[in-house]
Amino acid sequence: MGKGCAAEAKKRHPGIDTILGSQISEHGNRVIGLIRGIDDEPYRNLAAFPVKPVSERAIHDCLNVVSHMKSKFKPGDIVPGWACIADPGIIMRSAQQLVRYADSQGFKSIVIPRPGCGAGELKWADVKEILENILDDRFSVITF
Repeated sequence: MGKGCAAEAKKRHPGIDTILGSQISEHGNRVIGLIRGIDDEPYRNLAAFPVKPVSERAIHDCLNVVSHMKSKFKPGDIVPGWACIADPGIIMRSAQQLVRYADSQGFKSIVIPRPGCGAGELKWADVKEILENILDDRFSVITF
């Protein structure tokens, strides 16, 4: 949770990184509700929306490693997820899980930042195409 929206969540909600780590250990890298009713607003919730793997092996020329970390790895190295470029397949899976989570919780309005487009280094046009086929009109995707 060192960059992007994850870093902002960690700054605003100290200890959320520990909660997320525990939840990933218990449930895997998936959409998980982390905070319910924050800031004295009972209808404000915060959930994890994975866009990167927990870890993966660096490929040829480290094309799956974020630009500011490429020099730290060589092909074949195990790269921690935070240093990986966001994965469109993970974003698709997370969007599907978020819809099911929103349904189960009865959420009527959900705001998410453009997933994978900041520290994940993906282009919004590519991610938008994925989300358009999954998210319904309850969801607002914003630039954060």
